[in-house]
Amino acid sequence: MRATAWARGLWRRVTEPGQWPRRRLVGESTLALVLGLLAAGLEDISGAGWPRTAAVAIVVAALSLLRRALPTPVLLASGALAGVSPGGVLLLMPVAWSAGRRIDGVVRALVAFTASGVLCVGLSLIESPPPPRPWSSPLSSFWSRWSCRASPAATGPSGAPCCAPCRSATPNCCASAR
Repeated sequence: MRATAWARGLWRRVTEPGQWPRRRLVGESTLALVLGLLAAGLEDISGAGWPRTAAVAIVVAALSLLRRALPTPVLLASGALAGVSPGGVLLLMPVAWSAGRRIDGVVRALVAFTASGVLCVGLSLIESPPPPRPWSSPLSSFWSRWSCRASPAATGPSGAPCCAPCRSATPNCCASAR
């Protein structure tokens, strides 16, 4: 019974004529359409297939329309969508703008924005992790430069010494170490 009352209250908030004058209705519909088309374009440019492109465009348009009635869930959903889809990034700005004053309480707003940011960054790292880098320290960098300068192992095309660790073919690759 409580879920039904919540759903009816949500439906009233979304469709209530007092909150949506004609000018606002046209503006919100246009915003949803533009964001959906831009999201579809970004998805298409990124090489996603047509089912994913259509799904992201529909989800972006729907979340754009729901952002005023459900600020916190839409903020979290758009943060998650932005983490996995380039088309979802466009939605994050208007959703965050309207959620800022609609979330009751400073702490709740801080938690919602932080969770949205963590979802966005975390899912983007899961989707495409950064390439691994070799560990290096200032001491190892200094040592490789010093050993390179001290003992050239080969010569380049012009006869200039090249570094033993990197075996660079560029002439005098140890010039930066001097």
